[in-house]
Amino acid sequence: MQLLTAERPGRAGTRAGFIVKRKLGCACMRNLMKRRMREAYRDVKHRLGPGRDLVVSATAVLDYKAVRRNLEELLARSGAIENHGKPE
Repeated sequence: MQLLTAERPGRAGTRAGFIVKRKLGCACMRNLMKRRMREAYRDVKHRLGPGRDLVVSATAVLDYKAVRRNLEELLARSGAIENHGKPE
């Protein structure tokens, strides 16, 4: 997975977009990946600070646990979340 992030100073809330390219498979596989990425984002969005734009791009078809783990790792490396790896 890849993550693009940009700060929006003075704005409340965080916006997120999800991209799955056609080369990853048929429409049902692309939709499945988008659903998995949205669900993983919904699980971690309460730990994000306000005022960010995020674009998450899938580079392979992954199961949900791998998607969530990769998303948390990418967000932690970008500085969007601080408590990576700690129980909620």
